[in-house]
Amino acid sequence: MRERIKLLFKYFLIFFPLFVVLKWWFFPWFTEYMEVAHCYSYGEITGIHLVFYGLFVGIPLFMFIFIFFTEGIKNIRVFKLGQHPLPGEKVFKPTKYTYGRAAKIKTLPIFFVLVVSLGFSVYGIFAANNTISMVEKRELSCINS
Repeated sequence: MRERIKLLFKYFLIFFPLFVVLKWWFFPWFTEYMEVAHCYSYGEITGIHLVFYGLFVGIPLFMFIFIFFTEGIKNIRVFKLGQHPLPGEKVFKPTKYTYGRAAKIKTLPIFFVLVVSLGFSVYGIFAANNTISMVEKRELSCINS
Protein backbone atom coordinates (compact mmCIF):
# COMPACT_ATOMS: atom_id res chain seq x y z
CA MET A 1 0.00 0.00 0.00
CA ARG A 2 2.84 2.35 0.85
CA GLU A 3 4.47 1.77 -2.56
CA ARG A 4 1.16 2.54 -4.27
CA ILE A 5 0.83 5.86 -2.44
CA LYS A 6 4.42 6.78 -3.35
CA LEU A 7 3.74 6.05 -7.01
CA LEU A 8 0.49 8.02 -7.02
CA PHE A 9 2.23 10.97 -5.34
CA LYS A 10 5.02 10.84 -7.94
CA TYR A 11 2.48 10.93 -10.78
CA PHE A 12 0.62 13.75 -9.04
CA LEU A 13 3.86 15.77 -8.83
CA ILE A 14 4.38 15.27 -12.55
CA PHE A 15 0.87 15.84 -13.86
CA PHE A 16 -0.53 18.52 -11.54
CA PRO A 17 1.86 21.27 -12.75
CA LEU A 18 1.14 20.19 -16.31
CA PHE A 19 -2.60 20.46 -15.64
CA VAL A 20 -2.20 23.92 -14.09
CA VAL A 21 -0.15 25.22 -17.03
CA LEU A 22 -2.59 23.80 -19.58
CA LYS A 23 -5.74 24.96 -17.80
CA TRP A 24 -4.73 28.50 -16.84
CA TRP A 25 -2.20 29.45 -19.49
CA PHE A 26 -2.22 27.32 -22.65
CA PHE A 27 -5.94 26.78 -23.26
CA PRO A 28 -6.91 30.47 -22.79
CA TRP A 29 -4.00 31.54 -25.02
CA PHE A 30 -4.88 28.92 -27.64
CA THR A 31 -8.55 29.98 -27.68
CA GLU A 32 -7.55 33.58 -28.36
CA TYR A 33 -4.99 32.51 -30.99
CA MET A 34 -7.54 30.35 -32.85
CA GLU A 35 -9.84 33.35 -33.32
CA VAL A 36 -7.15 35.32 -35.16
CA ALA A 37 -4.91 32.52 -36.47
CA HIS A 38 -5.65 33.47 -40.07
CA CYS A 39 -3.98 36.84 -39.45
CA TYR A 40 -0.57 35.34 -38.67
CA SER A 41 1.89 34.34 -41.35
CA TYR A 42 5.19 32.59 -40.75
CA GLY A 43 6.57 32.46 -44.28
CA GLU A 44 4.75 29.70 -46.15
CA ILE A 45 2.94 28.60 -42.99
CA THR A 46 0.00 30.50 -41.54
CA GLY A 47 -1.59 30.36 -38.11
CA ILE A 48 -4.38 28.25 -39.59
CA HIS A 49 -1.83 25.61 -40.58
CA LEU A 50 -0.43 25.54 -37.06
CA VAL A 51 -3.87 25.19 -35.48
CA PHE A 52 -5.22 22.45 -37.72
CA TYR A 53 -2.02 20.44 -38.06
CA GLY A 54 -1.54 20.73 -34.31
CA LEU A 55 -5.04 19.42 -33.64
CA PHE A 56 -5.29 16.75 -36.34
CA VAL A 57 -1.69 15.55 -36.45
CA GLY A 58 0.05 16.80 -33.31
CA ILE A 59 -2.35 15.49 -30.67
CA PRO A 60 -2.57 11.90 -32.02
CA LEU A 61 1.19 11.88 -32.62
CA PHE A 62 1.84 13.10 -29.07
CA MET A 63 -0.51 10.37 -27.78
CA PHE A 64 1.42 7.77 -29.80
CA ILE A 65 4.79 8.97 -28.46
CA PHE A 66 3.55 9.17 -24.85
CA ILE A 67 1.98 5.70 -24.88
CA PHE A 68 4.96 4.20 -26.71
CA PHE A 69 7.45 5.44 -24.12
CA THR A 70 5.27 4.67 -21.10
CA GLU A 71 3.83 1.27 -22.07
CA GLY A 72 4.96 0.37 -25.57
CA ILE A 73 8.58 -0.46 -24.79
CA LYS A 74 7.53 -2.70 -21.89
CA ASN A 75 4.97 -4.46 -24.11
CA ILE A 76 7.57 -5.07 -26.81
CA ARG A 77 9.75 -6.79 -24.20
CA VAL A 78 6.76 -8.83 -22.98
CA PHE A 79 6.00 -9.85 -26.56
CA LYS A 80 9.63 -10.87 -27.22
CA LEU A 81 10.06 -12.79 -23.96
CA GLY A 82 6.55 -14.22 -23.89
CA GLN A 83 6.24 -13.56 -20.17
CA HIS A 84 3.94 -11.23 -18.25
CA PRO A 85 4.80 -9.58 -15.86
CA LEU A 86 8.42 -9.17 -16.87
CA PRO A 87 11.13 -10.71 -14.69
CA GLY A 88 11.96 -8.30 -11.86
CA GLU A 89 8.96 -6.05 -12.57
CA LYS A 90 7.22 -4.69 -9.48
CA VAL A 91 3.54 -5.52 -9.15
CA PHE A 92 1.09 -4.22 -6.55
CA LYS A 93 -0.56 -7.53 -5.75
CA PRO A 94 0.47 -11.16 -6.13
CA THR A 95 0.19 -11.87 -9.84
CA LYS A 96 0.41 -15.20 -11.56
CA TYR A 97 2.94 -15.27 -14.38
CA THR A 98 1.60 -15.97 -17.83
CA TYR A 99 3.80 -17.38 -20.56
CA GLY A 100 3.71 -17.87 -24.30
CA ARG A 101 0.65 -16.97 -26.32
CA ALA A 102 -1.35 -15.84 -23.28
CA ALA A 103 1.34 -13.29 -22.36
CA LYS A 104 1.60 -12.07 -25.95
CA ILE A 105 -2.17 -11.57 -26.18
CA LYS A 106 -2.01 -9.22 -23.17
CA THR A 107 0.17 -6.85 -25.24
CA LEU A 108 -2.31 -6.56 -28.11
CA PRO A 109 -4.53 -3.77 -26.65
CA ILE A 110 -1.54 -1.44 -26.27
CA PHE A 111 -0.31 -2.26 -29.77
CA PHE A 112 -3.82 -1.61 -31.08
CA VAL A 113 -3.95 1.80 -29.38
CA LEU A 114 -0.52 2.65 -30.80
CA VAL A 115 -1.51 1.68 -34.35
CA VAL A 116 -4.82 3.56 -34.11
CA SER A 117 -3.21 6.74 -32.75
CA LEU A 118 -0.52 6.63 -35.45
CA GLY A 119 -3.25 6.02 -38.04
CA PHE A 120 -5.21 9.03 -36.77
CA SER A 121 -2.07 11.12 -37.03
CA VAL A 122 -1.50 10.09 -40.66
CA TYR A 123 -5.19 10.58 -41.48
CA GLY A 124 -4.95 13.96 -39.74
CA ILE A 125 -2.55 15.19 -42.43
CA PHE A 126 -5.26 14.78 -45.07
CA ALA A 127 -8.03 16.04 -42.79
CA ALA A 128 -6.01 19.16 -41.94
CA ASN A 129 -5.31 19.79 -45.64
CA ASN A 130 -9.02 19.55 -46.49
CA THR A 131 -10.07 21.75 -43.57
CA ILE A 132 -7.41 24.36 -44.32
CA SER A 133 -8.46 24.55 -47.97
CA MET A 134 -12.09 25.07 -46.91
CA VAL A 135 -11.14 27.77 -44.38
CA GLU A 136 -8.83 29.58 -46.81
CA LYS A 137 -11.65 29.83 -49.39
CA ARG A 138 -13.67 31.91 -46.94
CA GLU A 139 -12.88 35.57 -46.69
CA LEU A 140 -11.63 36.24 -43.20
CA SER A 141 -10.82 39.75 -42.14
CA CYS A 142 -8.04 40.80 -39.81
CA ILE A 143 -8.55 43.85 -37.68
CA ASN A 144 -5.17 45.47 -37.18
CA SER A 145 -5.05 47.90 -34.33
